[in-house]
Amino acid sequence: MKFEPHQYQKDAISFLTGRLFGEQREGAGLFLDPGLGKTAITLTTIDTLRSFGEVERVLVVAPLRPVYSVWPKEIEKWGFDLQFSIIHGTPTKRLKAMNQAVDIHLINPEGLAWLAKQDHPTWDLLVVDESTKFKNWTAGRTKALRKLVGKIDRRIILTGTPAPNCVSDLFSQIFILDKGETLGENITQFRKRYMKRGGYENYKWLPKDEHVSGEIAKKTTPVVLTMDAEDHLDMPEILYNDIRVHLSPGDHSDYKKLEQKLFLELDSGHELVASGAGSAYSMAKGFANGGVYETHDETRTTHQIHTEKLEAFADLVDELQSKPCLVAFEFLHDLERIHSRFPNAPAIVGATDPQTTDKYIEKFNKGELPMLLAQSSTIAHGMNMQESCNDIIWFGLTDKYEDYEQFNRRVYRQGVSGQVRVHHILTTGTVDEVRRARLDGKADRQKSLVESLKEYKDAGGQVCR
Repeated sequence: MKFEPHQYQKDAISFLTGRLFGEQREGAGLFLDPGLGKTAITLTTIDTLRSFGEVERVLVVAPLRPVYSVWPKEIEKWGFDLQFSIIHGTPTKRLKAMNQAVDIHLINPEGLAWLAKQDHPTWDLLVVDESTKFKNWTAGRTKALRKLVGKIDRRIILTGTPAPNCVSDLFSQIFILDKGETLGENITQFRKRYMKRGGYENYKWLPKDEHVSGEIAKKTTPVVLTMDAEDHLDMPEILYNDIRVHLSPGDHSDYKKLEQKLFLELDSGHELVASGAGSAYSMAKGFANGGVYETHDETRTTHQIHTEKLEAFADLVDELQSKPCLVAFEFLHDLERIHSRFPNAPAIVGATDPQTTDKYIEKFNKGELPMLLAQSSTIAHGMNMQESCNDIIWFGLTDKYEDYEQFNRRVYRQGVSGQVRVHHILTTGTVDEVRRARLDGKADRQKSLVESLKEYKDAGGQVCR
C-alpha cells in the first residue's frame, strides 16, 4: 500500500524538505499530536531527499519499542524502498548492525553513549523521534547526542509534547536543530535570557515573566511546525469519567498518617527526590491504589491494604460488557490485585520484550483481547491501539502529563471509530486528588508537584478543580 498523505501531511513534508534541501542544510522539527502520522511524514521526507541525492544514510534515534515496532512496520506498511538495521543488543550485534550498508540505522537513546565512542559511519541526516527524551541538557544521553549533532549536517526532531513541564524543556531540543542559533549556544545563555530561579528554596528554573512563552514560540516558529489533532482530524471530543471510591474509616485514618509523614518531610525542605519524601509520597500513592511495598532486610514485599479501586474497576469492566479496554496501572502491586480478579488479562510492563508487546497489541487491535493492562510509561509512545478500543481506564494515575497524554493518544487518534472514553478511578481524600487536578489542562502542569501537594495540604486534603 502506497502512502497517500492528507493535505496537512503534505504541508509537513514540504516544510521538512524545504528546510533540509540544498546547501543550507538547516534543521527542522515537527511538533505533531499523536495520530497525525509523523513517522510516515518523516519516511516520505527521507525518501524524497534520497531521490534527489541529498541524503544517503540516516540515523534514527527513538525509544526502544518504536525502534523495533513503529519504524519497521511503517516502512513495510507503506511500501517504502528503504533498508534498515537496528543497533541494539550485545556489542557484537551492535557493531554488525552499525556497519551494515543500509538506508536507515535505528538506535535507542540508551545506545548513544556506546555509539559516540565508535568509529561509526557518516550519516547525512539525524532524526530524533520523541525529542523530549533529550530535554535535560546535562543528562548523559543528551551529551552523547550533542557529539553526533556536530557531525551530521541535517537534523529532524519529532515529538507530540515538546514542553511537558516548562518552556525550558525546549532549549535542548531546539539546540539539536540549530546548535544554539535560535535560543542560545548553551544552557547558561538561555537561562540568563529567559529564566529565573524560583520554586521552593529557588530549586527550579522558571520563566522570568509571562511573556517568555510567547517570545520563545515566536523565535522557534521558523524551525518547527506545530499541528494539533483537533485542527486536522475529524474526531469527537474525549469523554472523561471520574469514578470515586472511599476508604473505610480505619484505612482512611492509616492513610492520613502516611500523608502527615509526607507533609512533615516537605515542610522540612525535602524535595520529592529525597529518599524520605519520595518514599512517603510513593507509599501514599500506593495506599490510594490499594497496596504498598514494605522492605525488611533488603527484601521487598507487597502489603495489600484495600480493594476499593479493584471493586470499582471490576464494576466498570462489567458495564463495558466485554468491550475492549486499555488499562493503565502504576505499581506492580496494582497488577497483582487486578490479576487476582482478571488472571488471564495480559500485561505490558517495563521488562516485557518488544516481540511480546507487538503480539499483545496485534491481538488487542483485532478484538481478540477484551482487556490489555499496561504501565503507563511502557506504551506512551509509538503504539497504535485504536482499531477496536474506545475505553481507557486509569487504575492508577501518573505524575507525568506527557505519559498521560501519550497513553490516551494510543487510542484517541486517526482511525478510531466512535467516541473515546477515559475513565479515572480515584480514591477520595488522597493524593489522587492532586494528581487528577494536575492532569486537567496543559497550564496546570506548569505548577510543580511539590507546590500542588502543599496547596492540597493547606486546603485540608481538598483540591478545587
